[in-house]
Order: sequence, then structure tokens, then C-alpha cells
Amino acid sequence: MLLLKVKSTLKQRGQLKRLTDISKARIINFADTTDRIELTGPTEKIFAFIKSLEKIKIIEQVRSCALGISRGAESLEIKK
Repeated sequence: MLLLKVKSTLKQRGQLKRLTDISKARIINFADTTDRIELTGPTEKIFAFIKSLEKIKIIEQVRSCALGISRGAESLEIKK
């Protein structure tokens, strides 16, 4: 998972919206000059999204490690 805070102008917001749509990212919040974005997926997808931002300035970036939970009654286990 990736959380980003970016600084964007009104002109860059259209580009940012298109990039988030293509990447299936989610814009969490639009503020006057900053926007917050959430993206989940493999590392390659996250790196590609960051690279696609080009001139949009990243103010903060937070990433998590792999997360998962099983479906149904079963649980994830570490096999010994």
C-alpha cells in the first residue's frame, strides 16, 4: 500500500486524476494545494505510478509491507 501527499496546481489536477484512474488509485482528499492518494498493488505498479507523476511534487510518502488475510474460516499460517 502507498499513501502519498502531493502538491499540485489546478492544471496538474486533471493529469493527476487521469493517472489515478489508469492506475486504479484513489484520491482520498483534495485540498487547496495538496492532494492525498492511496494505491495498492505490487511493488512494480507502485514504482510505475510514482514515476508517472513526473513534475507533480511528492510532499510525503508512506508505504507498507505485504499485508494479507485469508477468506472464510481458514487462517494464514507460517509452515514450520
